[in-house]
Amino acid sequence: MTLFVTLAMSASSDVLVMKNGDRITGDIKKVWGEELFIEPAYGGEFPVDLDAIATITSDREFEIELRDHSELVGNLTTDDAGNPVLITGGEMRPFPVTDIEELDEPEAYLDWQVSSLLSGNASRGNSDTTNWRSYNFGMVKLGDHRHTLELVSERQEKDGETSKEQDDVVYGYNWLFSENDDWFLIGNLSWRRDPQRDLDARWIIGVGPGYQIWDDAYRSLRIGVTGDLVLEDIGGDEDESFAPHWALRFSREFLGGDAKFFHNHDVWRYVTGRENNVFETSTGVRYEITDDLYANLQVDFNYETDPASGADKEDITYLIGIGIDLD
Repeated sequence: MTLFVTLAMSASSDVLVMKNGDRITGDIKKVWGEELFIEPAYGGEFPVDLDAIATITSDREFEIELRDHSELVGNLTTDDAGNPVLITGGEMRPFPVTDIEELDEPEAYLDWQVSSLLSGNASRGNSDTTNWRSYNFGMVKLGDHRHTLELVSERQEKDGETSKEQDDVVYGYNWLFSENDDWFLIGNLSWRRDPQRDLDARWIIGVGPGYQIWDDAYRSLRIGVTGDLVLEDIGGDEDESFAPHWALRFSREFLGGDAKFFHNHDVWRYVTGRENNVFETSTGVRYEITDDLYANLQVDFNYETDPASGADKEDITYLIGIGIDLD
């Protein structure tokens, strides 16, 4: 039985043959920053310089982006002379390993992700302030259709009194309708309450186009523009407004993919109903502690030109947290 398991593991593994003659067997994870990351059965994932690899052999099919930014799908192997080749569309072609800009397995029809982050901070001195936030995220992808759900709760106490009590529920839908998955349709539905700012409820319903500018092994940048219907109950007064909405989502990995810088912002410009502009931004750094556990440091800045009576226009929050990410 032990021999059978060992042979099965070897048969399903990817093999790197180095230019110095060494062989590395394991599961190829990705290509990032001119390095290939492989995880052997006997240890953790580690990087190997692409220019030190002579050949790659794998039974698996990969999505590959070349340095000229062209994309293809195929199997990496060797020809009868032992030279690296790529089999794509039933044809074999020479394929230098250093031509790889990005490599990943083809996306499955069904994919999912669940993430939870608990953050907070506290200060003592002239005033005693405690702030904490719970952020929960879920995603399900079915082919070209992606559904997301965000649940956010934030509480702040100052000198023993509650100064912030905000809850958000955001559902998002994306349909990747273009051939290269760069254009997508956005659908959003969100609800917010913040009774400390006299915001009993704010419903936002929006639809519009989005565009993925970057989406590679180490960076992502996408933008979207939607037309939003905004329904608000502020201090017992109900308002209905229309607001074009601009959204940006950016992330950039570094330190071999262990760390990530991110910046997200949203801008609403009310053109009917009450006169108001809303700007919300979140900027920070996330560091991977283990495969599932990460540390998070971020700063949130929110600005509203016409907030509820008695509320400040600006709101800045500094957060340090620990999160778990499952997929």
